[in-house]
Order: sequence, then structure tokens, then C-alpha cells
Amino acid sequence: MIEAQENTTIIELAKSKIRSIVAAIIELERFEKIAYTFPIIVAITILAIYFFQFNNKLSTDPSTFGTFGDYFGGILNPVISFMTLYGLVHTLKQNKEAIKHSAQATEAATNQAMLADKQFKAYETRQKEEEESRKQEALLARTMDLFKIWISPDMQRIRTEVLAWLSSSRITEETERNNKVGQCIPDVMSSEGQTHYLGKHRKSTKPETVKNCISIGTISLFFQDLATLLSIQKLDEEFLFNIMEYSLNLWIEIYKNIDFKSDANDNSDESVQHNLIHKKGIEALEKRMKNRKRVNEEKAVIQH
Repeated sequence: MIEAQENTTIIELAKSKIRSIVAAIIELERFEKIAYTFPIIVAITILAIYFFQFNNKLSTDPSTFGTFGDYFGGILNPVISFMTLYGLVHTLKQNKEAIKHSAQATEAATNQAMLADKQFKAYETRQKEEEESRKQEALLARTMDLFKIWISPDMQRIRTEVLAWLSSSRITEETERNNKVGQCIPDVMSSEGQTHYLGKHRKSTKPETVKNCISIGTISLFFQDLATLLSIQKLDEEFLFNIMEYSLNLWIEIYKNIDFKSDANDNSDESVQHNLIHKKGIEALEKRMKNRKRVNEEKAVIQH
């Protein structure tokens, strides 16, 4: 649309310029006709008067021709001088008009160019706003899709099973630990803050244990996907943390108390790699949440 307007503007300016040139040419041609014709008419008139006055005869006296020359030049020269002066004034006037039209055309072209530039910038701004709006809508849609996965029945079942497994496994560990020191009743509360080692289940062949290991791997993979998409700005971070803050904080605390080693002395490459794979995503999310909290606190201080 802007290109069409610019083309129309250029065409109108060209038409205006052509009309000005044509008018100048017509005016110049008319003046030239007058400038060339009038002295001829005057000269013919002078000759006609002379011959009419002296019986249409040519004199044989040289002095008569001198007198005739003075007569002819005395009348015709002022006419020619006047026409020359008139032509100069007319030319100056035409030049002035041409300069005026040229200045008007230049001003009109400048105004049209400024208007076209303003329209283009407005169009460009609208395009950027629309692009930003589409980008934001895509971020919200992608964030909402991941949230729907997190609250889906399958993922809820997986989370529930993992929590139950971690709880029962911890109680079993506490029971074994307490039995060694002569206690028969497991003290579940005393397990808070203690590390729960899951690496010992890695090579288990029990179907239930294998299933639970796969389930916690699914949860870890989900957190990795969240962290990766946030790092490449493919999710709406503010919206994500608003709707998942409580749940993420809960799982951050859970992951702090679990370790994918077999025990505290297990420093094998396999265990280190498993820890890296499972905890990388949730630790990245925890770091982002802390940064977000710090930024919000700084904004609150500035506003107050």
C-alpha cells in the first residue's frame, strides 16, 4: 500500500512538472513569435510610409540613401532596443516563475517524502507490535501446553507414585537404620534433611522399582525441558513461575534430599553422570526463580 502511494505521488509530481514546462514553452514560443514578428512589421511599415511619401521611387542620389538610413535606423533601432529590453525582462520573469515552480515542486516532493517516511515508520511499528504480539501468544501457548502436561492425569499419577515410593523407601531405610540401634518404630520426622540415595535401585530388577526409576526420570526430563526452553526464550517465564511456583518449590526441596549415588561414598562416574542428568534441570529452575525473586525485590525497593 505504501509503495502504491509513493508511486502515485511520484506520478503526480511528474505531471505537475510537465505541465509547468509545457506552459513555459508555450509562453516562450508566443513571446518569440512577437519578438520576431513585431520588428519586421515595423520595418515594413517604415518602408511603406517612406515609399508612399516619395512616390514609390528609388533615389539615385547617395546622400538620399544616407538620409534614408538615418530615418530607417532612427525609427527601427529604438523599437529593436525596446523589444530586446522587453525580452530580457520577460526572460527574467520566466526564470523567476520557473524557480518558484521548481521550489514548490521540491517542497511538495519533500513533504510527500516525509509523509511517506512517516507512514512507513508507522507501518513498521505496527508490524513489530504484531510480531511481538504473535511471539507472546506463542510463548503463552507453549507454556500452557507444558503446564497441561504437568497437571495431566498421567503426570499426576507419576508424581504421586514417585512421592509414595520415596516416602516408603525412606521409611524402610529409617527402619533398617533404627533397627541397628535397637529402635523398632521408625522415626519418619527424623529423616527430614537427610539424603536419600536412589543409586542402589538403579540395577534392581523388581518391576515396581524399575517403574519408579523410570517415573522419576520422566519428572527430571520434564524439568530439563522447562529449563532448556526458558534458556532459549521459548516460554513465558513470568507466567510459568506464577502458575507453577508452589509445585516447583516443592520439587526443588525434594531433589535437594535425594541423591542418585548408591551411598555417600559412591563417587563412580556413572553415579556422577546420573546426578548431573537428573538434577541439572531442577537446579537451573531454582537459579532462575532466585534471580526472579531478587529482581522483583529490587523493583519493589525502587518503586517505594
